Parts: sequence; structure tokens; C-alpha cells
Amino acid sequence: MEGFLASFSPPSQKDETYADVSADVTAALQALSHALEAALTIASVSSSSPSFPTQRDAITADWLLQKCTLQDSFLTPQQLAMSIWETAHLENEMQQQEALFQLLGEQNFDLLLELTPQLPQIAKIARHSIEAAVNSAAPTTPSDPEVFVDVEEERRIYLREQAAQAARTASLAKAELEALMTVTSGATHAAISKKQEKQARKFAEKAQKQAAAALQQAKDAGAILDEDDWLAVSSTGWGEGGLVNQDAASLIAFQQSLLPEGTKEYYEMKGLPADAEYFEDDNMKRVLIPAIPRDTAKLRSRLKIVDVITDPREAAPFYGTTSLNPMQSTVFERAFHSRDNLLICAPTGAGKTNVALLTVVAHFRDVGLLNAPGRMDTGHKVVYIAPMKALAQEVVEKFSSKLKPFIVRELTGDMQLTRAEADSAQVIVTTPEKWDVVTRKSGTDESSLGNQCGLLIIDEVHLLADERGAVVESVVARLHRLVESRQKQVRIVALSATLPNYGDVADFLQVPSSGVFFFGPEHRPVPLQQQFIGVGTKKMPRDVREQKMNELCFDAVLDSLKRGYQVMVFVHSRKGTGDTARALAEQASSEGLLDKYFVNEEKAKHYAARVQKSRNRQVTQFFEQGLGIHHAGMLRGDRKLTEQMFFDGAIQVLCCTATLAWGVNLPAHTVVIKGTDVYNPEKGGNVDLSILDVQQIFGRAGRPQFDSSGEAILITSLDAFPRYMDKLVRPIPIESNFSKQLADHLNAEIAGRTVTTITEAATWLTYTYMYVRMGKNPLQYGMRPDDGSDPLAIREHCLSLVTEAAKLLEANKMISFHAMSGNLSVKDKGHVAAHYYIQAESIEVFNERFSRSMVPTDSDLCRTICLANEFNNLKLRPEEVEELQAVAQKIPLKIIAPGADEIGRSLIVDAADKAFVLLQAFITRERIKSFTLISDMNYIESNAARIARALFEMSKRESRATTTVKMLRIAKSIEKQLWWFQTPLRVFEDEIQAHVFSALENYISNRSYDAFEATLSLMELQASEVGQICKSRNIGGKVQRLISMLPRLELTCNIHPVTRAVLRMHVTIEADFNWSKRWHGATESFWIMVEDPDADRTYHAELITLQFRTYQDPIQLEIWIPAFDKLPDQYTVRAISDSWVGVEQILPVLLHDVQFPASQDLKTDVLDLTPLPISALQNNRYERLYTKFETFNPIQTQLFHVLYHTDFPVFLGAPTGSGKTIIAELAFLRMKNVHADGICVYIAPLKALARERLKEWQKRLVDWTVLELSGDTHHDQSALQRADILVCTPEKWDLVSRSWVSKSFVQRVRLLVLDEVHLLGEERGAVLEAIVSRTRFISRHLLDKGGADQFTDNKEPTRIIGLSTAIANPTDLADWMGIDTTSFGSQKLRGLYNFRPSVRPVPVTVWVQGYAAADELPRRFLHTEDRYMEDVASQLSDASLRHTMQFGVGLHHAGLSTSDRDVVERMFLSGDIQILVATATLAWGVNLPAHLVIVKGTEYFDGKKHGYVDYPLTDVLQMIGRAGRPGFDTEAKAVVMVQEEKKTFYSKFLYSPFPVESCLRERLPEVLNAEIAGDTIQSLNEAFGYMSWTFFGRRMKVNPSYYGVSVRSSESADEDVLDAIENVVESALLLLRTNGCLLQDDKENLSSTSLGKCACNYYLKHETPRQMQIGIRESIKWTNENIKSNLSFYHGVIPLLRTERMEEVSSAWILYSLCATHEFDELPVRHNEEFLNKELSESLPWGPDTASLLSPGAYIHHNEEVFLDPHTKAFLLIQAFLAKSKLPISDYVNDTKTVFDNLPRLLAAMEYLALNEDVGIPGSFEVVTHFTKTRQLINAVCMPNQSPMSQLGNGAENLSMSLFELRCMKREEAQSLFPKQKTDRLLSALYALPLVTASNISISPTTDKATGTTTGNLCLDLDLNVSPTKRGTEPWGVKLLVGSFENHILLGHASLSLGSAQSRRIKHVA
Repeated sequence: MEGFLASFSPPSQKDETYADVSADVTAALQALSHALEAALTIASVSSSSPSFPTQRDAITADWLLQKCTLQDSFLTPQQLAMSIWETAHLENEMQQQEALFQLLGEQNFDLLLELTPQLPQIAKIARHSIEAAVNSAAPTTPSDPEVFVDVEEERRIYLREQAAQAARTASLAKAELEALMTVTSGATHAAISKKQEKQARKFAEKAQKQAAAALQQAKDAGAILDEDDWLAVSSTGWGEGGLVNQDAASLIAFQQSLLPEGTKEYYEMKGLPADAEYFEDDNMKRVLIPAIPRDTAKLRSRLKIVDVITDPREAAPFYGTTSLNPMQSTVFERAFHSRDNLLICAPTGAGKTNVALLTVVAHFRDVGLLNAPGRMDTGHKVVYIAPMKALAQEVVEKFSSKLKPFIVRELTGDMQLTRAEADSAQVIVTTPEKWDVVTRKSGTDESSLGNQCGLLIIDEVHLLADERGAVVESVVARLHRLVESRQKQVRIVALSATLPNYGDVADFLQVPSSGVFFFGPEHRPVPLQQQFIGVGTKKMPRDVREQKMNELCFDAVLDSLKRGYQVMVFVHSRKGTGDTARALAEQASSEGLLDKYFVNEEKAKHYAARVQKSRNRQVTQFFEQGLGIHHAGMLRGDRKLTEQMFFDGAIQVLCCTATLAWGVNLPAHTVVIKGTDVYNPEKGGNVDLSILDVQQIFGRAGRPQFDSSGEAILITSLDAFPRYMDKLVRPIPIESNFSKQLADHLNAEIAGRTVTTITEAATWLTYTYMYVRMGKNPLQYGMRPDDGSDPLAIREHCLSLVTEAAKLLEANKMISFHAMSGNLSVKDKGHVAAHYYIQAESIEVFNERFSRSMVPTDSDLCRTICLANEFNNLKLRPEEVEELQAVAQKIPLKIIAPGADEIGRSLIVDAADKAFVLLQAFITRERIKSFTLISDMNYIESNAARIARALFEMSKRESRATTTVKMLRIAKSIEKQLWWFQTPLRVFEDEIQAHVFSALENYISNRSYDAFEATLSLMELQASEVGQICKSRNIGGKVQRLISMLPRLELTCNIHPVTRAVLRMHVTIEADFNWSKRWHGATESFWIMVEDPDADRTYHAELITLQFRTYQDPIQLEIWIPAFDKLPDQYTVRAISDSWVGVEQILPVLLHDVQFPASQDLKTDVLDLTPLPISALQNNRYERLYTKFETFNPIQTQLFHVLYHTDFPVFLGAPTGSGKTIIAELAFLRMKNVHADGICVYIAPLKALARERLKEWQKRLVDWTVLELSGDTHHDQSALQRADILVCTPEKWDLVSRSWVSKSFVQRVRLLVLDEVHLLGEERGAVLEAIVSRTRFISRHLLDKGGADQFTDNKEPTRIIGLSTAIANPTDLADWMGIDTTSFGSQKLRGLYNFRPSVRPVPVTVWVQGYAAADELPRRFLHTEDRYMEDVASQLSDASLRHTMQFGVGLHHAGLSTSDRDVVERMFLSGDIQILVATATLAWGVNLPAHLVIVKGTEYFDGKKHGYVDYPLTDVLQMIGRAGRPGFDTEAKAVVMVQEEKKTFYSKFLYSPFPVESCLRERLPEVLNAEIAGDTIQSLNEAFGYMSWTFFGRRMKVNPSYYGVSVRSSESADEDVLDAIENVVESALLLLRTNGCLLQDDKENLSSTSLGKCACNYYLKHETPRQMQIGIRESIKWTNENIKSNLSFYHGVIPLLRTERMEEVSSAWILYSLCATHEFDELPVRHNEEFLNKELSESLPWGPDTASLLSPGAYIHHNEEVFLDPHTKAFLLIQAFLAKSKLPISDYVNDTKTVFDNLPRLLAAMEYLALNEDVGIPGSFEVVTHFTKTRQLINAVCMPNQSPMSQLGNGAENLSMSLFELRCMKREEAQSLFPKQKTDRLLSALYALPLVTASNISISPTTDKATGTTTGNLCLDLDLNVSPTKRGTEPWGVKLLVGSFENHILLGHASLSLGSAQSRRIKHVA
């Protein structure tokens, strides 16, 4: 009832009398509506709420009688009470309620509501209690008169009234239902939902039953005797108004008479223009709307372009346009000089596209793309959303020509863009669906395409009313929320045809009132007369209706031709063009009008010859009749010819499809749309021609340059006629369709994490157009009429809608919805659905199909695709079955149906069968004849690949091995139209003839392996043999060449058992094919999967991408998979191409030989000990170190005795935060007690951790000397001798300890502390292994040398303390460190402590989480005064840090300055800021614990591998270890966010100890070389013996399979391992010999060469010295070739001054040679840094190499790949540093530091080699000299061609003398040369430079009598003169080189140290 009666809304105030009457009727009807609804549905409560019984009101007989006394009834209270009691005893609740209603009636509705819930209690009242209550209630006053009541008569009266009332209700309900059914069948009221109709039908049926029951009850009681009596009853009372017995038409007419102007219903019949002509008969309706003449006087005057756009660059897009039309002139100011959102509503052809162009130009101006840097902080890109791909192409063409040189690109389903193409485009034209997908994936990534948009143009925004309008709503709502969260404006410009409720659309788009423009039809360039004709109904035979339409079309065409105008007739199929043209010609011919009106012989003769050449017979035939046809199926030449003939008037009538309206600008005076039924395969049938198409076609009517008006005629069916009237003529408000797709769009928001709670979802809904319309038309959206004005009610309805949608998504396993908290989170299937645009209903189908336990077949999976909801509207038509069954016989996957037809063909019984057949027909490329089948197949093809990809993703995430592979095969087959069991060579179909493929597939079918392997096997044959197989003699070579292009991979896999539960697979992938950019493009992607065939599970799936530039480089994958007690026989590694059909390979990985390591489940329990007080140290000096706490923690207490009172080595495995630093300090204090002069060496794995420890110990351990040894520090020997603690990095101590024999302080080391010793298993672990092995060797040497009696209870003098997290194999590590693991009793394992990971001072809870709006309190994380923070922020140098710190969020990374980092650390530690966002290095370098730690991702970009790799697990554990602040927290939390597929791995090893394995093998050549160079190893046997000291040797015995050792049997295990160790050692020694580092004689004695010693002394890789040697020789060669022409002489004596070129080339070559070494292999080249490298190289003097320097003036082409090379990057960074060039990003600053940390060491190594080369060759003196010169350049930070004077600073550049000459001057002489204002500064700088002079030079020759060789003894005095500087007493280094004048041969050299003002007598032998 509510739906019908609510439409009687109050009228307007224009007619007051009418208003009063209608208001009374409306009020009465509404009152009755509420009453009836309440009585019949028991769904609402009246305004006066009844008083329900409370706990005090017992349900008794007296209570019931009291209630009945107060009611109005024909029964006495006593009778009523007894009847109610009887009603309470009826069988069910429904009977009780109906009987109660009959008793009480509507007038006692309050009592009915009160009694209904109490009926069970009333039934418990005893009957006699009621009777007693009745008796007690009898009147006792004798004076009261006795009243006699005729109970039966009262009852009859009551029943008559009830029957009449029920009849009225039924009549009104029936009328409402008929009205609803009438209006919903038309288009005017199409908004009324089916749900309302269903409710009305249900209500009407119920009312009818109740009326019939009431009538029968009245008849049975004699209340109604006959029909006349009944008519008298039913027409009295309320029914006197005449509504009850009226039919539906009368009720609708009465209702419409009450409609106020402005409602949608009013315009049903009254909304036509005043001058419209209307005609109607039984079979036709016609509406003619005359053209509105243009009154230019009333239009805005035109603005001239030159007057309003003065900048030539801004005016360029409007070249050729002199002025703006009136509409454009009106909006110009807001469009061009404002950033406000715009809504432009104007007729088609009014020039809206040029308005869009104005906003584009304005946007480019505002963001700085047209002129100076922009003013707006917004995205630079313009996104134009066009509703159709055809329109998108038109916009791209227009904008591309107008906006040169800006790049305009199309992004639609047909046109995909690469990332580079998208980035380079300034304008992107797309469709709503495509942009929805883009913005879904953009998230919060500022660099993503979706977030680069600064101007969004939405064309044809009135499509909000279309089904696709929901996508526009979603895009706009997402954009509004993004703008609010990012606080960056994005302008929206919406273009539309005329909109009746444009104000609502403006509210939705957030357009201010000043930005809304509405223009009427007077703004059309050519006034348009419109005619709408409806003919025929659905019941009329199709051919009859078609004939009638042809007749009407002919009349319209003839009328136009008679007036001399051309006509375009639009039909909706290619076949229809010819049929319509034929029908017009036949009728014209039959009436004798063809030659008179259709044929123009004068103009036609010019085209006769060209037409005769056309192969299209219809073109020729219709041309002779003055007609033409045009559709997309014609040849391009025929289409162009037809267009030209129509344009020139050679043909008068053109029958065409809608593609002509979109693609070609070919107007005509008259356009006719014949029929509006268009086949839509998505709907499975005909649908109405879209309003957008109609408007576009109507826009072709009228030629602006020829016609003063145009005419558009639409001929449609009577059924569709009102729908087109509503949308094109009557201004019907457009409604939203968002609710139909609410679940899908909500899932997209949840997947994008823009909605995380149900409240946020309701808020998101308020940004939609649906929300705007809810307030205007609440009935449409399932709300009560009066709810539209109640914001709370609308909000509640939004909450209800999103809750229902969330429940649906949760039921489909797409999201998690926690009803209590309202939290929403996406699941895998939700991610897949959002990413691939899959409907929720389809996911429900997939869930059901995947729930089956059996492994699906290919047919099952194809059918699953076809069952998707996207194909739900496909229909199987009887006329299609025959062709479908014929096609089904040809497809490879057969229909599994219950029956077959008479000839044995499978029956096609439903739409899924049809889709199943058509999908395969598309892949197989079968020819389909039926038009509807072709359309359906195209629709299936456009969706099937996307659905298949979604199913592949779902099955992959669910680890379904077989299903995953099959779905990927099917997806690729759909994409490429090629089956996977066919030859993959079919992709080259343009290269090979079809019969060759057939021959190859016959060959393949005879092989037992798959098509790909069979195809590859052809490469093993001769070309002639391949030709024979292909049945084509000369094609064999070509086939083999094409086979070589098939993307084949070589796979190798090594299995490494980690624990008994985990296997590590090391997979190496190498490309084995020839890359062709034509066939492979820029990248090729492959899926690498590890599968268990027995369990049908996928344990790992990863997509790898090969790039053309690096595809030949091997790819290494580390894959962790589970192991079980009973392993299967094999796992398989599968490589399957993501795009090439049939290209997949399998590598079986056999597991039967895998041996798992023995379990070492050794865990130390924390003993329940009383915490030891600090006083246990028994040393006041020591106790003062620990004033911040009174007792040691439980772990420190348990280890105290062994640490402080013994010298046993100790291994401690405990979680981060367990107080291990105190453990190291206790061991140090013990060492000082026993060995007062002993040295402690603390090894920290990272420099950051070393600095942290150094800073702490220098502050606390003030009684001892603490020094740091790292790459950044240098100390002289005396300082090291005085040190008590040396804090080192592993590499630094390894280098220092290599020459331990000559360094006494190394021999004094008595304590070696290895922090984080579990890093032994990481890449740098080999260094730790070398250190410990060498330390134990030194200890044994000292023990043998000094005797065991001088040491304590430990046999080895150097105690080793290893600190680690808990590990799974502590025994092997302890044994390697020297802990006794073999003894029995108390000594066994003494010093070994391996606590569980859960043992922490602050317990931590870890969550491993997978990942697939503005805050009201933005400063909630700032816990200090705003003014104080502003002062702090002002001192920070980093802009981003300044911004975030003001909100209480700090940043911490290596790119910050030291001072910025210190400020952040201090404020976080003090609690002033609550959040710290840091890089992973913070976990090691700075001790900043927190209550909550979030690890956001476990991958980092590895520049060497050019991809993302996992952090070592130890790093992740270290990050987690920062959770928990001892002394503050009692518990802590950590969240580790990982990729979904890695959750299992991290969940396992974050809670259980991880085993440590050795990484020594990779660094063994360097380790052995160091020991050989130090004479520790002198023979092959000693090299074998050395391995027994290593951890590698121990672990190889325990876990041989991990190290690739194949053990033949348990008896031969030891022998097999020894053989493997020997092989490893011999391989390492072979590498050393190959690279010239080692000599090995026949007796297997080993000795080091100069290259080997260089590698050892300067810590180089073993290949580097040979590379340096080659560089030196090339440098000497170039020097000898150029030395004579590049030298000048100083005083004619010595070659001291060289030309700039000589200096520059020499230094550049040295630096380039250094950068080319292996030392820079791992310098990161991050993602896209190759472009930065190229850009940087263009600004540097030498470029990426020395080629341009060696060949000046020549053009040098550099391959793009060179910029990906880390060595090139190193060379560029050195140049940028010396040239003081600006670096592109902060990462390059850190990279520069890395380069220069290594550069001095490498330069010294290369110089060492140069001095140890055969220096007696010409040119050697020059080369060695340039090493010193290069070192000077680095220290001075200047380029070689830069004046040395620059070292003094500004003011000395213009001096004409050399710096040496200037320095030799006296102070007074030099002073006169400098500017007065800079004299003091320049003089200070000048005399701070050291001046070395030589004197008393003498040479005394000496001859060796034995050899006859003469050598000279050079003696000289050196004097150093330098002013005091900040260097203090630090000596100056002087390099003395002696060379020959002739040939420049190096004769001798010496390195000296001179103090300030020191003279030194030097004697040197040369």
C-alpha cells in the first residue's frame, strides 16, 4: 500500500483550490494507508503506544477482564475476555493472530498489539478463574437499570462492517498492483523496483483472502444475505468516495490529477513541449517536436580567441578557430581561469569538446607544462573518460592534432599501454571500466598512474542512469576520497547532454553553483526537428512490424528527397543495411519514384567507373538506384568511396550502421533510425539502442555549412516508444543503478584498503550519486517516503545496504567481516575479483565448482568459465541448436551431456553448453554463420580470458597444482587462439603456411612427449630432415630458426636439507633461445612452480621476468618448501611461459637420495635462580658500571659463573633484547682480571652496530681505551698497542689479523667476542669463519710457543664468546668455537647455552600478516609542545623529515644527515614522537626499542640481481627484536607483513630456532689465498688440513646433502665427504692459479705471487689483481704512445709539467680501471636507475667510459645496457664527486660513500701492483706518478683539468703562475698577488699546503761483481715546510719516485712520512 499511496504527494501552490481538495484527499489516503498497513501486516505501532504489562502486572483473569472493559466492541467485556481466552488455545500463532483480529477489529488495534505476545500466558489462566472474575465484575448496584443486549445482532453488525472493510482493502490493494504493473511495463516509471511489485502482489493476495474469509463469515452468520445486500454494504461509508470499485485506469487517472508539477509522473503525459504534435491510433504513436529557431540576439556574444588567450602557447591548440561560440564563451571564465569543478549540460553538437580542451590547456598552464613551473600541487596528467571505445578513438585523434607536442594515448580494452608509454603521456583517453581497474590498483602509491591524474574529464556523464553508470559513481567516489586523504586537488569536468536534475549530478560531482551550466536546444549549431514514431507491439509478427517500419521509413525518406535533402538511414546490423536499401529501392521503383527522386545522374556519372571496379556487388547495384550502404564489414576502399559519393551528392540515400555516426564526420539534413532493437550478447537478446547512440546519430542531422535546420526521425516499437520519449523528450530525473553492483564495488574498495570497516563503507556510499538521489526519491531505493528528508535515516539505510553487501561477500569467501567490530578485510578471492573485475556471483559459482574433491578435467574447467555470471544472460535459441551441434563435433573438448540426438551428437541443452561450444570455436577459429552466434562468441571471447586468468589466480593461491597449470593453459589458449596441444610454432602463422603446421602436428602426435618437447627435438635433425617432416623441402632451416626463438629455459636444481622439516631448493634458470624483439618484445615472463605430483599441491609459485638487456644472465632462486617424514619420490620444478601457448618445461627433482641432518634439539632451560645482585662482581670499580639496575637478568645470572670465574669459550643463543651486551662485558672484565694487558676484540657484523657499541662503551667504559677498526677509521700501531677493546667489522679484523706474525697487538688478543654469530650462514659468514679459524690457529701457535702452564683452565689463550639468536644446530657451532662437545660429565658442553626464542625479558607476540581517510587528530602521535617541535623541525635539513616530525612521525634512513638522525633518535627515545619509520638497517645500528614493531615487507631491491629478494631471516628476527622496552613494557607486539605465499615459511621460523650453515665455499679462494700469503698454508695437505678448522668442514659431515655431497652408503659417508672437501679445495686453488695468485710446484708446495699478496694485503677478490694488472699495462701502452706530444718542460730540466690532456686521460684511465674490477660487482643499480645513470652521464665530462676522452671529437655510441652496469655507475659517481655535480637522488649519496670507502684501498692495491710489475719498461715512471696524482685529486676533490689554484678558494683562479711557483714565494711576495679582502684567507690556505724541497743530492754507483749489474745509491736531504693546521702532529705522506729522463723508466721509489718543518736525510738505492 505504501508504494501506491505515497505517490499522492502534495501539489504545488499554483492552484490553491485544487491544492486544498487534493491535499484533503491525499491526507485521507495516507492516513488510511498507515492504518491498513498497521492492521494487516502488524509491522508498525500507532502514535499512541499501548501500555504493555510490566513485571509487576501479573497476567491474571482480572487483568484480562480489565483490558476488555476499556475496549470498543460489540461483545460485552466478559464475552470478549472469554473469547480471547479461547483464542489463546488455538493451534498456531497465525490462527491466533487472525482470530484475535476478527474479535477486536482495527479500532482496538492497541489492545491487539498488547495481547499478542501475552497469549501464551493467557492460555495458562484457568477457565474457572475467568468465570469467577466475570461473576465478581457483575453489577451490584440495584438502582442500575437492567440492559438487554442482542448479542447475535451485535455480532452480525460487526461482521458486516469487517467484511466491508476487508473488501475495500482488497479492492485498493488490487488497484495498486494493477497500477504498478502498468507503469513498470513502460519506461516512464521504470525506476519502480520489482521488489515493490512483488510486495504489492503479496499484499493484494493476502487482502483478497481476508476479504473472502470475512465475507463468508458474515454470510454464515446471516449478516449478508445476497449480492444486492453486499453491494449496498460495500458502497457505504468510506467507499462513498468512489475509489473502492474503480478499475486501475480510473485510479491512475485520479492519481495523476493530483500530481504536482515537477514530479516524474507529471511528465508521463504532460511533459511534452507546448508546440509538440501528437498522433495516435491502434497501431502507431507519433510525436513531432518542431525545431526551435535560433535567436542569436538572446545568446552570449562570441569571444575572440586572441582577446581572451594571449599566450601563444596556450592559444596554439585553438589554431584555426577565431572565436568561441556562445556556449563556450559563457563558460570560458570558469573553465579557463578557475580550478573549480565544472558540469556542462548542452545539446549534442554545441561544442562541449572544446570546453574540455580549454580546461586541458588551463591545467597544463597551472602545473607548469606550458610555461614556468606550475603553481598547483596536483597530478600532471589529464584523464578523459569516454563512454565508448569509438568515442575514445575520436577524442584521441582530435586531441593529438590539437595538443602537439603533448602526447595523447588511448587506454581501452583494445589499446594497452606499457608503463613507459603511460608515464610519457600527458593525456590519457580511456573508458569508465578501464579507469576503474587502474584506480583500483593504484592504492596509495604516488607514482601509480591512477594517482598522477590532476584533471578528470567525464564525457556523457548522464550515463549515470545506465547500467554502466555504477562504474562512473565508483570512480568519482574513489577520487573524492583520495583528494580528501592526499589533500591534493583533482579537478573534475563533466560533460553531458541536457539533464533534468543536473543539480543532483552537480552535488555528486562536488561542483559549486558557479560551475554548473545548463544550455537548452537553442545552442545547437543547427536547429533540429525531432520525430518519434512507435509502431507495432510485441504481439505483432516480426515480419509485419518490419514491413510497417520500412513503409514509414520510405515515407520519411521520400518526404526529405522531395524537399531536396539527402537522407541517412541507420539500422543495426550489417545485413540490415542491404535489406533496408533493397526495400526502399523496391518501393520507390514500384511507385515510379526511383529515377525522379533517388537517382542524380549528373553527379553519379563522375563515379560510375570507380564503382564498377568495386568487388562488392551491393555497392554497384545500389549505386545505380541512387542508394549506398556503409558498415564495418566492407573493405576500407568501398567505405571511403561510399562516403565520398554521399558527400558529393552522387547518392541521395545512405543506409548505414551506427559506426558511421561515431567514426566518420558525415552529416546529412535528415537522419532516420529504423528500429531500435540491437542484439546484445551480454544480455542474451535484443536491447534498446542506447540513448548515447541515438544522440550521436541525431547529432549527424543538419549540415552547419549548408542547412538552417536538420531533421531526425526515430522509428521504434510501441513498447519502446515511451522509453525513448522519457529519455529524449520528457525531462525525467536520472536515477542511480549503483545498488545493483554495490557488492562488487565494495569489494574493490576493501581490496584497495580504502574501506576497512562497515562504518567506513557507509561513509564511502555517501560519496555516490545514489546517496544524492536517496534524499530526493527515497522510494526508488527501498526507503519510506518521509526518510528522504532525514539524514540519519539515509545514513542508516546506507549502513544496511553495505552490511548486506558485506555479508554476501563474506559468504562468497571474498572478505572477512567481523559483525561485532565491523572490521572488513579482503581475502584472496576478493583480491582476485577486484583485480580481474569478476562479479561476486561468479565467485560463488567458482567456489561451488572448486569445492569438489576430484581433480577437474580440461572440460570441467572450460565449463566453469562458461558458468560465470558474466555469461548468465546468454540464451539458447531453437534456431541456433543445429549449427551449435555441428560445431560441437569439431571442437576438441566434448560436451558431457546425458543424451544425444538421432545421429549421435551431444545434446546442447542450456546456455552453458552454448558458451562451452562457442568458447572452443573461438580458440579453434571455426567459422560461424549465424549473426547472433557470432555476436555471442565475440562477447564470450572478450570476457573468457579475464575469467580464466582469475580462475588461474584463485587455484594458484589455493595451491591446486593441476588446476593451476590447466587454467593457465586455457587462459593462454583463449588469448592466442591456439591450443596447448598444438605445435607452439603456430604463433608464427605469418611466417609458415598452414599445411606445414598440420604436418608438424602429425609428427608430434606420433611422439610420446608433449608438443613443446617434440618441437624442440627437431633442432637435433638436419634441416633437410625437418623439411621432409614438414612436407616442404626448403623450409627446414626456417622452421629451425623459428624453433630457436621459442622461449626455452634451462633449469637446474640443488636440494639443501635445512632441517628435518624444511628443504631449500636452489634453482638456476638460464635462457636458451634467440631473442627477437618482434616476437618477444621487451620482456618475457615465466611462472616457476614447485609441485608435489603425489599430493597435487603447489608449494611455490613465482613469476620471473626476463628483459632483453639481461636475459642471458642466469637467475638464481632460493625456494623454501616443507619436508615430511616420508618424502615423495620427487618434486617437480615447472617453468611455464605466461604468454606463449604450450611452452612449458618440467624438471623432476629426485628426493630419494636426500639425507637430512641429525636433529640437535638442544635447548637450555632458564633455571629458577635468584637474580644475582651487582655486588657479585666483588669489585667497586666494576660495580659502578651498572648503576641503572640492581640485579642481573635471569640469563645473565645463569651464565655469570662461567663468564666471570672461568675462561671457557661460551656460545649464547638467546633472542634479541636478552642482555647479551652485558654478557660480553662480563667476559671482558674477567679477561682484565686475568690478563691485565690483554686485548678484547669485539666483532660487529655491521658498521652501524659497531658504532653503536663504540658509542656506548666509550661513554661507560671510561677506564679503558676503546677504539674502532672499520673501513672509516685508521689508527697507528702505537694507538692499537694501547687499546683495551677493539670494535671491528669482520672484514677489517680479517684484514688486520692476516699479518698476525708481525703485529704483536694481534697476539695479545685474549678475548674474541662475535656478536650475531648466527650471521655465519649469510653472505658475509665466510669472513667470520676465517676469523675464528685463524684465531684458534694463533692460539695453538701461542700455546705451542709459550706452554700451557701460563694460561688458565682453558687450553687456548684466546677465549671466544659467540652471541647469537637461538639456533637449531648449536652443538656443531660450539665444537667449532672450541667448546668441549665430546667429554663426559660436567665438562661436556660447558659454555653452551641455547635458550628458546620465547625466552625474552619482555615477551613479544608476533603476527605474520599477508598482503595481497584523513584523521580527525592529525597530531595524535606528537607528545610535546607544538612550538617546541616547530623549533626542532626548523633545524632539520631534510624537507620530508621536517614535515612528518610536526605530526609526531620520525624518519630514519642512511640518506639523512648525521645531525638529523641524532635528533630523530633523541626525540623517539624520549617519547616526544611516537612513530619512527625506518629502513631495515636501524634494527642493527641503533638501539631504539619500541612497544610495537611493524616489519612492512620482507623484500628489498637487489641492484646486482635487478630484482627484489628476501631479507635474510636473521635481519627479520633482528627487527622483531626491537619490540619491547625493558623497564617500561611487560609485553610487546610485532607484526611481520609478508607476501601471502611466504606466510607459512615465516610463521614457522619466527617461532622455532633456525639452523646455521656455512657459506665458506663461495669465498674459499680468498680465504685460502690469505692463509697461503701469510705462510699459514704452504702445501696442498696443509690446505686440506685447514678445512678441519672450519665450520664448513664440520657441517659437510653432518649435512652432506645440503652441500651437494652424494653419499653412496652409510659406510662410505666419511670417505665421500673427505673426497668432496678435497674437490672443493682443489677447485679453489685452481681458481687462484688461473688468476695468477698462486704457484704450485710438482711437490704440491704452494707459494703466493705478487698478485696473491696484493689480494691478501688489500682485501681484494681473487680476480681483481689480474684485472688491475691488465689496466696498468694498457695505461703504460697509451702513455708510451702519447708521452712525447703531451709533455712540456720546466726550466728545461725535468718533465714536471704535463699538458691537461695527459693528466686527464691518465687519471681517468686509472679510475675507470679501478671501477671495472669485481670489487664493484654488487654496487646496486636499482629499478629505473639506468635512466638516471644515462642522464647523469650526459652532464659529466667523461661519460660512462673513457672512449670519448681517448677519441676527442668523435661520435661515441653507448649501448643502453651499459647504464645498467654497476661498474659504469661507480665511474659516474666518482666523476660526480670530483666535479661536485648534483646527484639525482639521495640513494646516490650513500652509493658514493660506498664507492669512496673502497677507492683508497683499491688505488693503493693498483699502485702496489704497478710498483711490483716489470717497472723497467718505458713509461712506467709516468704511470706510477699518476697514481699519486690521482690520490691528490681525490683528496682535493677536483678534476684533473681543474686549476690547482682552486684548492685555495675563490680569488686565486686568475693567477698566471703555477701553484708550485706560488708556494715557493715568500709570504710578502705572494701577498701582493691576492685581492686585499681575501688575502688572509688565501695566504692561510696557501701555506697550509706542504712544500717539500730536496737538497744535497748525490749518487754513488756500485757494481755487483758477480752479475756485473750497476746500481746507484741516491742520497738527498728532504725538507718539509708547512704551516700548523688542524692535522696537529700527524705526519705528512711523501712519495719519492726516481725515473730516467729517457724513456721515463721508473728506477726506484720510496714512501716517507715527514712531520711539520722536518728535515730528513734519505738514502735510497735505485
